[in-house]
This record gives sequence, structure tokens and C-alpha cells, in this order.
Amino acid sequence: MSVRGILALLLTLAAYVICFLGLAKDAFKRLDEIDLPILGSAIATQEAAAGMSKGVVPAQREQILIQSRAFEKKTPDRFPCFLAPKRWWAVPKDPSELPTEGFFFVKTHKTGSSTCAGIHLRIARNMAARKFGSATEGEGRPGPMCQSQFHHAPARAMKYSGRSKEGSFLWTVVREPTQRAISDFFHFGVTGRSLEPTAKALKQYLVENRKVTEDYYLKMLQVPEDRRNTKKSVWTKKRLDTIPAAATMARIQAVINDYDFIGITERMDESIVALQMILGLPTADVLFLSAKSNGGYDAGGWNNTCLRIHPKNLTPDMEAFLQSPLWESYVKWDRLLYDAANQSLDKTIHTLGREEFEKKLAQFREAQDIVNRRCLGRVRFPCSRERDGLPPLRGGQSDCLWGDSACGMACLDKVSDKLGLWNMVG
Repeated sequence: MSVRGILALLLTLAAYVICFLGLAKDAFKRLDEIDLPILGSAIATQEAAAGMSKGVVPAQREQILIQSRAFEKKTPDRFPCFLAPKRWWAVPKDPSELPTEGFFFVKTHKTGSSTCAGIHLRIARNMAARKFGSATEGEGRPGPMCQSQFHHAPARAMKYSGRSKEGSFLWTVVREPTQRAISDFFHFGVTGRSLEPTAKALKQYLVENRKVTEDYYLKMLQVPEDRRNTKKSVWTKKRLDTIPAAATMARIQAVINDYDFIGITERMDESIVALQMILGLPTADVLFLSAKSNGGYDAGGWNNTCLRIHPKNLTPDMEAFLQSPLWESYVKWDRLLYDAANQSLDKTIHTLGREEFEKKLAQFREAQDIVNRRCLGRVRFPCSRERDGLPPLRGGQSDCLWGDSACGMACLDKVSDKLGLWNMVG
């Protein structure tokens, strides 16, 4: 090629580079306007490549995309409030008697789920009061309740695969997976089992308790039952890293699609207001007292004794393990699910209307500030500093509807009355 030809080729390539950079700059400028799916790029590629040695066809690009979504807004008349039995908190022993209609919450561990369960129960209590009559029987005790489920049980165990989509509302809350696991270790390991808060104990606890650490959200939140094993889920039989990436991605996508709402622990206020607006509820219905605003005590689940939860203090060795490839292999799929849920919350807020959402969020936060100042010192929690080492208050002894959830209903009602929050509908 002549010198002139080489120069012409270089000029052409330079033009293409300049054009590409211009397009890239414009694309980056518009990233927040583009609806990008969550891509398990390196993870899915590695899993697909590993699958080739087992005769598994690598997943196509379309199959390894997780699509987030905006959760659909309901109208108040569509809220699934069906009168609950008198023992509204009890779970039927016979799986065939589990309800297919009602207000359902999958309570994940160490995600702020006790607080969310309290909001769930307050909504069920207040909606039942509007539909069936008085909300109280004495000091904050519930009268009628909407049929609801709110326990620490996997979705598949509650048979949510058979729920009526029109006659139910299913939601949950998720937290960044590593942070959730850290809380799990300090609560159940250090506080409950008296383990030493060391890197060795942390690693041993998280590795030995794969059931509650590895791919935890997929185990808890997957709704469809696995037809290949009717007695036990596939998760208890086979590690997810032996399942082709496309199949696992499909399970993650199913969770995003199957739930009517998924909240984010790190964005609790936003999640609660989004839930309020989706269901068309007044601000009064979603007020709460944090389940752990009792001085950091649990609800007395360990040997029927009130224990103060050990504070989370990570050493450099602990942090090193939590950044290791081994730990990453435990939470990689949960992180993709968490990211998709987080993006879904953004989309939901956008669909609800950012301006109106911010207005509702400000009203909620102002009301919550007043609730915390007026109610915290007046409410009896099952466990507190005064009951350290003693059995927790049960039933009517405390001001909570269930365990350490839905506490201080009477005080929340009084604050709502004074501030006129019953009419602040989402």
C-alpha cells in the first residue's frame, strides 16, 4: 500500500473513533433515561462456559438478562381484605388449608422484616376496620383483621404458587446480601450461640449455614414449586453453581415478576411510601415503630430470654473473607436479584410520579419523626433493657400485635388523629 493509501486509511479510522466517542459521550449523558436490564455478564458467562463441559448449551444473551419492572399501582377497592379467623396469626398445619387469597408478606431474615411485618399488620388491621368494623378491642388490641401471612417461611412452603393473583397481594423486602449475612452472624451466631466475633468464626458460620447464607433470597422468595421434587426443593439437593446460568437467571426473573412489590432495606422510607402509593393507603396506615427501637434487643427468641444483640464490628480479616471469591460465589445470584429489585423501586417511583412521591415522602418522614418523639418512651416492647436476661412480655403484656412487630398501635392512632393523617391518601 502506498504512503497516500496508508494516510487515507488512518484518517478514516480516526474519523470512526471521533464519531464513536461522540456517540459514547451522548449515551453516557442519557444513561439515566435508558431502561437497562440487569446483566449477570461475567457470572453468567463463567457459568455458561462451565456448563459446556457438562454438555450444557451456553445461554444466549437474551437469556442472561434480568429485567426490572415498575410495580403496578392498585386501587383501594382492589385491596385483598378477607376476614381472617380469630387466630389470625396462626399458620394452618395442613398445607391444603393455606389461604390463596389475602395480604401476604414473605419475611426474610435480617432485612428489617420485623418492622415491615409490623407495617403489614397495621395495614391489615386498619383495612379490616374500614371494611368490617372497629379496629380495637381495648388498648390497641386488634378487632377484625384482614387475612394475612407474615412469618419467616419460604414462599414455596406457604404455597404462594397457588395464590389468586386477583385476590391477593404478595410482597417482601431485601437487603444487600453481604450486609444481611453480617447481621445474621452477629444476631444468630454471636448473640444467640455465643460465638466469638472473629474472622474464623464468621467464615465457619457462613460456610456451615449455607441454608441461610448461600443464595438465600432465591431459597426464600422463589414462588413456583419445583416439579422434579415434590418433597424437597431443588435448592436443598443441588447447589446453584451446578445449575446452568440461564436456569438460575430465569428463577431470579420469576421472583421479580411474581411479587406485587419488593422493598429495599437501605431505602426503607422510600419503600414504605411506594407501597403506600401502590395500595392507595393513607399515611396513617404505614406509620411504625422500629422493631429494634427497644434498645437493640431481640424479641426473646433464644431460650425464651431477652438478649441484647451484639453490635456489628468487622475486623480487617472479616472484611477480607467477605471480599473473597468464595463468599462472592455464595451471594452472586442474590446480588443480581437485589440489584433488579433496587432498579424496580426506581422504576416504580418514576411511574408513580417523582414530584408527588417526594411530597408523600416528606409527609411520611415528618409524621415518623413525631411518632418517634411521642411514642417510643410510652410503648412496652417484649424485650428491653429492663428485661435483660428475663422472659419477654407476651400477649397483652406488651403493646405489640405479634412478637416485636406492630408495636404501639394506640399511640400511632393518636398521632394520626392529631395530624389528620387518615386523609393523606397515597
